[in-house]
Formats: sequence, C-alpha cells, structure tokens
Amino acid sequence: MNRVIIEKRFLKITKIFAILSGIWPGQNKIKFILWALVHITMLSSVIVQVARIIHIGTLEVVLEQSSFIGAIILMIIKHGNYILNAKKLKSLLNDMSEDWATDRLKEEFAIMTTYAYRGTTLAMFYFGKSISRKAGCNSG
Repeated sequence: MNRVIIEKRFLKITKIFAILSGIWPGQNKIKFILWALVHITMLSSVIVQVARIIHIGTLEVVLEQSSFIGAIILMIIKHGNYILNAKKLKSLLNDMSEDWATDRLKEEFAIMTTYAYRGTTLAMFYFGKSISRKAGCNSG
C-alpha cells in the first residue's frame, strides 16, 4: 500500500488536524503562519482567562479558570513539542509507509488494519467531542 492510500484510508482525520495546526510534513509554505495562529489563539485564551480572574477575583472564578489556563498551557507545550520533533514525525510517517508497503502475512495485515481503524475511530471520537464542546453541547 502506498502512502497516498494509507493517508486516505487511515490517517484522513489525523492529517486534517495536523495540517490545520501546521505539523503535517511537507507544509513548508504556510506552516509558520499556522503555528503563529495556533499560539496566538491559545495565548489570547490565557489572557482572557487571567483577565476574568483579575476582574472578578473570587475564589470560585480562580478555581474555575485555573483548569482552563492549565489545559491551554499544556496545549501550548504539546504543540511546541510537535514543532521541535517535526523531523521525527516525518520519519515516523515514512516508516509507517514502508511498513504498509512491505508484503505481510494475512494475519499481520489484519492486525495492522485493526489498529489503524482503531486509531481512526479514536481520531473521529476526538473530533466529534471537540465539535460538541465548541457548540456548547457538553453532556459528559
């Protein structure tokens, strides 16, 4: 299986998220703009949360906003880690392509396919959960 088929079949949603955040290999032209947008968005969120704490100043608001601030800081660190390890990510994707291109026994191929579909399912779940949170439909 070549890389294009792997990306279409198993990495479609992961690739969309990676492209939007500027960490998909081969995005040389616009990745710096995307990185800046991601960090500006996250940092502006922190600023708004801190401003709310300063403006209202109650313990309840501090506790409520500190979890959001902590999550955003962790997201900034995570995205920075992606940027620092971009070469490793590209190497990993190349290695995956080589693994899929290798002739394998049916059992091995079935195992690889099972785990690839599980990864796709988890990515779709993550996407759906993030959309529902954005829409304000928190049910869990």
